[in-house]
Amino acid sequence: MRFLRLYYQSIAEATAKVTTIAFISLVACSPAAISSAPTEPVWRQQLEQRLIQQWRRQTGIQEQASITFIGMSTGYQPPRCRLPLEIDTGRPLQAGRNGIALRCDSPYWSQNLAIQLHHMADLVVLARPVASDQILTSDDVRLARLDTGEQTKGYYRNLDKVIGKQVKRSLRPGTVLSADMLEQPNLVERRQRVRIQVIRPGIQVEMPGEAMASGHLGERIRVRNLQSQRIIQATVTAAGVVQVQ
Repeated sequence: MRFLRLYYQSIAEATAKVTTIAFISLVACSPAAISSAPTEPVWRQQLEQRLIQQWRRQTGIQEQASITFIGMSTGYQPPRCRLPLEIDTGRPLQAGRNGIALRCDSPYWSQNLAIQLHHMADLVVLARPVASDQILTSDDVRLARLDTGEQTKGYYRNLDKVIGKQVKRSLRPGTVLSADMLEQPNLVERRQRVRIQVIRPGIQVEMPGEAMASGHLGERIRVRNLQSQRIIQATVTAAGVVQVQ
């Protein structure tokens, strides 16, 4: 009887081991265990490299860039081609959406594709909320790494280009600043008393005047000469100062 008990115990242990091995094998061979993300086709990787190289030659930009293919399934394969594919961009590539055409000469076929070219760069954004007509200072702005292809209204890359400018409307933190949001602040206001400077070779004269319009640095405005009562054109050169050449 003892021999029979040992025999049946050995059979049960062997069966449990076989079941465990079979279960582990099934788990290891399941699709989820092998890979959860499909590999990008080689032809697409090569096409992306060629397009980025072409864009860099055209723009001289060497910063980080990548390409996504719009509306194309991951496993898509183009028709077979015995020769290297020709790429026609139609116009110079730019960050953002582009249309390209692939062409094969043997056998002949062509196909249009839509791509998104992503160019990551440091762009000027607001560090805190600002009110309408506020003059920007260095504390109001910072740099953030963003995709230039998604900035349809434009952008700035240099903080010095926006510091000292006036915002046209209230803006939230994180807003990417563009030219349509900013303007030069007025250094002269309408009906303000100003100093009119006349500077010519060997002559420098200054007289009182009244601005007939508001103006920012470098802007030409109409000014009344309070001595002669004549209205002249002058250029704003500083706060409360205009100049006649």
